[in-house]
Amino acid sequence: QTEAFRVLFLNGRLHLIHDEVMGIGSVASVEVHPRTIIARALEVNARKMLLVHNHPSGDPEPSREDVQLTARIREAGKMFDISVLDHIVIAQSGHVSLRAQNLM
Repeated sequence: QTEAFRVLFLNGRLHLIHDEVMGIGSVASVEVHPRTIIARALEVNARKMLLVHNHPSGDPEPSREDVQLTARIREAGKMFDISVLDHIVIAQSGHVSLRAQNLM
């Protein structure tokens, strides 16, 4: 019933090295900060990340804020050679990949 933002941290060979919920919000939003995500990626020595969050509304369509946050995390990661592979939005009616939708 609440939004949760999870990051899967991967090594250079795309093996999962850490999985962490980076924020739990309300029914309509979750607040996460790119610097917190990048700091955690550096702590666990990640080279790549997969961002995942849910939409309790049931509609997996990414919001403008989802797209903007993804762009900010990607830009912050570039400074440290950490890439974002995709951002997946999950809802009861399905899921949407921002990469597949050309939103990143």
